[in-house]
Amino acid sequence: MRRSLALACLPLLLGLAPAQEALPVRHVIGNACGFVVDPPKTLREWRERADLVIHVRIVSQVSFEHETYRDFPDLMTAHEAEVLTLVKGHPRAVVEGGVQQVIQRGGRTIRPDHILFETWNGFDIMPIGSEWLLFLEWSAALDGFILFYREHGAVEFNAGRVATPTIDSYHSEWKGRPADEFLRAIREGR
Repeated sequence: MRRSLALACLPLLLGLAPAQEALPVRHVIGNACGFVVDPPKTLREWRERADLVIHVRIVSQVSFEHETYRDFPDLMTAHEAEVLTLVKGHPRAVVEGGVQQVIQRGGRTIRPDHILFETWNGFDIMPIGSEWLLFLEWSAALDGFILFYREHGAVEFNAGRVATPTIDSYHSEWKGRPADEFLRAIREGR
């Protein structure tokens, strides 16, 4: 009996299991336009108005559904981000060298009949391993830090430089410039 059970499991172990049908992908693109309060105009204003400003590396992530007042939930992604540089701290945040949870609107999840992929304003989910300067605000509804002014609160660093934004951003004039120069400008309140 033991031998026949082992032989029956052998095709599964060798990856010869019956092929599963690929699930269709449903991509939902949320667009939010306009702000109740005008966004900051200078780096000094960005630093002052954000609750937390950190330079991070994304180390892991998980998507979840957040129930809202609408008929359907919002898909969110909770990132675990290693804090490389603390620019502006907050009593609810970790210190430099710690791992801070950061929440982003949108994400990916598998439903019984499809894979759901949701983005907001064309801003993809921040990939694991990527580096960012994040302007964050505390969200009591989510009990966590979320991007300040949505995608505009995230500035990607790549190879020591401010990466070219894939979307229009309030920080577009910094693209291609050294990341440490951008961090210094925020600290000095230019």
